[in-house]
Amino acid sequence: MANDQIIVKKYKKGHHGAHGGAWKIAYADFVTAMMAFFLLMWLISISNEETKKGIAEYFTASILETKASSIGSTLTEGKTALTKNGNQEEDSTEEDKENTSYTSISEVEKEKQIDKSELKPDSLASSQIADSQASTKVTLIAEPDKDAKIDKQAKSHETIPDEKIVKLKNTDSNTQLKDPKELKELNMQEKAAAADQEKNIKEKKASEEDSKEKEKFEKIIKNIQDALNSLKEMDLFKHNLVIELTNEGIKIQIIDSEEHEMFKSGSAAPLKFTEKIIKALGDVIAKLPNKIDITGHTDSKPFNKKGYGNWELSSDRAHTTRRILESCNIKNERFAQVNGRADRDPFNKKNLDAPENRRISITILYN
Repeated sequence: MANDQIIVKKYKKGHHGAHGGAWKIAYADFVTAMMAFFLLMWLISISNEETKKGIAEYFTASILETKASSIGSTLTEGKTALTKNGNQEEDSTEEDKENTSYTSISEVEKEKQIDKSELKPDSLASSQIADSQASTKVTLIAEPDKDAKIDKQAKSHETIPDEKIVKLKNTDSNTQLKDPKELKELNMQEKAAAADQEKNIKEKKASEEDSKEKEKFEKIIKNIQDALNSLKEMDLFKHNLVIELTNEGIKIQIIDSEEHEMFKSGSAAPLKFTEKIIKALGDVIAKLPNKIDITGHTDSKPFNKKGYGNWELSSDRAHTTRRILESCNIKNERFAQVNGRADRDPFNKKNLDAPENRRISITILYN
């Protein structure tokens, strides 16, 4: 047992390689970048040309200002050096300064010595400018003022107000109004012109319709005259008929005269020839679609027979005429009005007792 050797094995515990979450951070950065990329692509796809142009102008101005600012900030006093090529070099780190070989300005001047006698005037001037630049130890470019930057950027994105320049609809794209009052006046003129044009069209249309209506009624008058001329007794009673074209329509008046009365004195009963005239008129009117207006009239001579005066007499004569016309197949619906006016509308206004004031008026109305 004393010679037995005891061997003790010790194991070091440890991890073989990293098992942390560093890969998750890298993956998250990748996913975020992809999301930003697709978001950018989506925004570009939904933007119109005007929006894209405005964004491009905005970033173009910003890039130019950034370049100008970086150039001004790097050319500071005591931190500017010239390389062998004579170019100005920006500030660098300590390691860059150690690894960079600098030459003196005098060496640069020697390298740039050119025989000026062989140069043309333009080349000579250019050479003089180059020499003057090379002989200058430090050239400071002033950084643009911040207020100037802001003002420049504001001007680059400034838009013209709508109230100063208003583009007219339905006009040439180059036509612009600089004052809203001019636009208002122009709109009023256009409305007035449109209203006048519409009015002229309506008046022309109405005039054409009136002209057609008059031509139609002139033909009706001719038909009435032909129908009346067919009567044998018409030569004797031609002075008892008055036919005229008025604003209301064709007005036919059957009037009394000193030689011939159309109705019995103080009665609503017509004479035989009066009835023939009314029937002849009815045959022509029955073929028309127009409505009819019948009015009875008397003179101013007082007439009162047991409460029956000129009002009742004129009204009864109008209704008697209506019944005769109805016998000619004229429907009751075609009578617009049937009334008596007594002596209120005399035919002879100078002599209110004249026989021609006793009459019946039959008016064929316009449609």
